[in-house]
Amino acid sequence: MPPSRRRALALAAAAGLALAVLPLAASPAGADEATGPIGGQLMGAPGVVVAPGVHPPPDVAASWLVADMDSGLIYGAKAPHTLLRPASTLKTLTALVLLPLLKPATVYTATLADTQMQGTRVGMVAGATYTVDELFRAMLLPSANDATHALETIAGGTGRTVALMAAEARHLQAGDTTIKDPSGLDQRGQFSSAYDLALFGRAAMAMPAFCAYVVVPRSTFPGRMPKKPGAARASFAIQSLNRLLLEGYPGIIGVKTGYTSQAGNTFIGAATRSGHTLLVVLMHTKGNADVAERRLLNWAFDNYGRAAPVGELVGPAAPVSESASAATLSQVRPPAAAGTPAGSSASLLGWLAAVAAAGALAVAGGAVVRSSRRRRRRGSPLGLAPLRRR
Repeated sequence: MPPSRRRALALAAAAGLALAVLPLAASPAGADEATGPIGGQLMGAPGVVVAPGVHPPPDVAASWLVADMDSGLIYGAKAPHTLLRPASTLKTLTALVLLPLLKPATVYTATLADTQMQGTRVGMVAGATYTVDELFRAMLLPSANDATHALETIAGGTGRTVALMAAEARHLQAGDTTIKDPSGLDQRGQFSSAYDLALFGRAAMAMPAFCAYVVVPRSTFPGRMPKKPGAARASFAIQSLNRLLLEGYPGIIGVKTGYTSQAGNTFIGAATRSGHTLLVVLMHTKGNADVAERRLLNWAFDNYGRAAPVGELVGPAAPVSESASAATLSQVRPPAAAGTPAGSSASLLGWLAAVAAAGALAVAGGAVVRSSRRRRRRGSPLGLAPLRRR
C-alpha cells in the first residue's frame, strides 16, 4: 500500500475513534444553526404550510409532505420535521443501502432467528433456501420482517446494516432520523420525520431495481422445500400492502407502507400523471389510511402547477460511493453476528465509530462533508401524546 494511502487510512481511523466518543449536540430536528430548518424556513413550522391562496388538504395525518419527485420542490407540508415513529417505511432506506450490495441470485439458508422475527412475516422456514431477489420481494411487498432479517444477515448482520443506513441517512442529509431496527419495528430512540422519509423515497425511486419491486401489486414466494429429491418446490401468493397499488389508483408507482402500534399507519407514496411524478408522505395517519392517502394524492395533483412551492427536498451531501462506504465500514467494524441487537450499547458505539470514520476518510480524500445537524424535540405540537425518548 502506498505511504500516502496508509497515512490517509491512519488519519481516518484516528479521527473516527476521536469523533465516536464526542457527545452528540442537541438542537431542533432538521435544523442548521446557520441556515435554519433544512428544506427552507417554512419547513420549521409546527402546523400546515401551503402557498397563499391555496386551500389545505383535509386533516389526513399528524405529519405529511407533498413534493415533486423530479425537482424536489415541496408544495405543502404539515410539521415535516416532527419526530415520529417510521414503522416499515424505514425499509425504504434499508433497501436503498442493501440493493447495491447484494446480488439477486445469491442463495441464503434461513435460520430460526429469521423465522422468529416480530411483526409481519412472509413465512420463511428454517433450513429452506431463498434467493436475495425473493427476499427483497418479500420485504417490499408484504413488508416481511423475517425476509428483512435475512437480508441484514447476508449483508453482515443487523449492526452493520444499521451502520450503513446511518451513513446513508447522513449522506442524504436526513438529520431527523435515528435508526435502531432496519425492519422499522418500534425501538427506543428510533424516530424519523416526513421530510426524511421523503428524502429516502425520492432516492430509492431513482433506483430501477427498487422501482421494479414496489410497482408490483402481487407476486409469489417459495414454500417449504420438497421432501423428495428432484421434486418441484411449491410457492404461494403474496401481495403488496399498498392498497392504492392493489386498487389501481391512477398513476400509482409505489412506494412503501408501514404500521406499528406506536407509529400508527405511515406511508410513502408516488404517482405519475401527465408526465409529472408527485411524492407524498403521511405519518400517524388519521382515520382510514387508504382514504387519507387518496385524499392527499388527490389534493397534490389538483393543486400541482397552481401553487407556489413552500420548500425543497435537499440533494445529497458530497458523494461517497456505496462501495467505498461499505469497504470503510468493514475496515472499522467487522460484520455483526446475525441477530445482534441494534439497540445495544456495543452496537451503538459500533455504528457511531463507523460513520465517523467514513466521514473522516472522505475529508482526508478532499470531500466536503456537511457537519451534523443537531436534534430536538421531547414533545409533540400535533395534539398527540408526547413520544417519550427512552
